[in-house]
Amino acid sequence: MKSILYTILLLAAAPLLAHDAGGCSCCKAPGTFAPPHGGIVEHTKNHNYIEVVADREQVTLYFLDSDLETLPIDNIEIAGKIRMPRRSKSPQTLSFTKKHGRFIADVSIESSTHRYILDLTVQADGTHEKMRFQVEPDA
Repeated sequence: MKSILYTILLLAAAPLLAHDAGGCSCCKAPGTFAPPHGGIVEHTKNHNYIEVVADREQVTLYFLDSDLETLPIDNIEIAGKIRMPRRSKSPQTLSFTKKHGRFIADVSIESSTHRYILDLTVQADGTHEKMRFQVEPDA
């Protein structure tokens, strides 16, 4: 009987013991960070990061160092394609241009599309890497 009473008391007190997990630094997982431009960040082979900021009209790529500062893109080449999941259409090839320290490509995504796959081929400093991002343009 005592154990049932303690269980009920603990369940009733649980909301009072909880605190805001998003507001304090003690609750963040090690190695997590907020993307500097609000996109999707992935680790690359050369220990840097690539951030993809995408919507229905444009895909923007930022190359970041370990401190999430923007890297120069002079020696980087990008090739990319967009694929729509579960559709037999051929992939849309992207043409990236370098502008203000980032890569930008115009895209055309239908309003009925909730998600698309961005396939990138990155050549930088003698390395060749393929990366894949799942983009939700309305998220």
